[in-house]
Amino acid sequence: MKVMDFAMQGAWIKWDDVMSLNLSWNNLIYNLPPKLVSFALNATQLTLPTPDRLRVWNITSQSMCKLCSHPKCSLFHILCNCPFSLYKKRYEWRHDSVLRTISFAVLNRIKDQNSRQPQQSNSVQSIQFIPEGSNPPTTRRIHVCSGLISRANDWQCLVDYSAHPIIFPPSITATEQRPDIVIWSEMTKTVLLIELTIPNEDNIVDAEFRKKTRYDGLLDACRVAQWNAHLLTVEVGVRGFVAGSLRKCLKLLDVSNPTVKRTSSAASKTALRCSYCIYLARNLPEWTPLELLSDSHGNDSTRLQT
Repeated sequence: MKVMDFAMQGAWIKWDDVMSLNLSWNNLIYNLPPKLVSFALNATQLTLPTPDRLRVWNITSQSMCKLCSHPKCSLFHILCNCPFSLYKKRYEWRHDSVLRTISFAVLNRIKDQNSRQPQQSNSVQSIQFIPEGSNPPTTRRIHVCSGLISRANDWQCLVDYSAHPIIFPPSITATEQRPDIVIWSEMTKTVLLIELTIPNEDNIVDAEFRKKTRYDGLLDACRVAQWNAHLLTVEVGVRGFVAGSLRKCLKLLDVSNPTVKRTSSAASKTALRCSYCIYLARNLPEWTPLELLSDSHGNDSTRLQT
């Protein structure tokens, strides 16, 4: 289903690199609870009863945030700009929940790669010529890895959660920075940094630029230490719209298409569920630490080693 009409806000023109939230009838009826469906649709149309909308509708005379006293409390203020919610780590909980969902696919891909023989960089694929009028022989299709991690099988991975912070591998370089996911191979002297952001959908491009600028120094330090360093940014919007950067990141790791699709869907639902919870708590100062949400299945680990 295409993105809904955003003519009133004019925001849709900024969504060129954003995948549509799955609002098909099959997904709405069978995969999402009714309350979450209602939240998704109204959040997309900006028709939720937030303080700023209630004032526009002449239901209330003020649009102040009850948590931080900001004079204009919009949906985006509630979901990503409230200092009180930031201090109470509500946004951090959502971020780590989506990170956990994505990390399942990353960790499983690394585990699979570490069980394989490394692919040689100078390998040449032979071409079989078929005489004119002949049918090509029936052959079994074998998946050959060709992503960033296919040339080694000693990959290690760290996933940074607020409750379980990591230390950047000192064998690479010394830094206080902690990317969300660090993947590295001593065999090929390659390190991959994955950084996740959960921004307002209108700010996805700005969020990508901000994260790339933030890690320029760390990438340079890794390269000075003779490591081949890559930064992969991933953006998932607060309303569940997934940027194309997630697919690009997973494909560079040579994750299969079905897994990419499942992971994108799971990340979307996780972000939406967390944002709905944050929205429900928009007038509640108390915030009990919640268990990380995830729509993926599997065993999670903060560190993966061979």
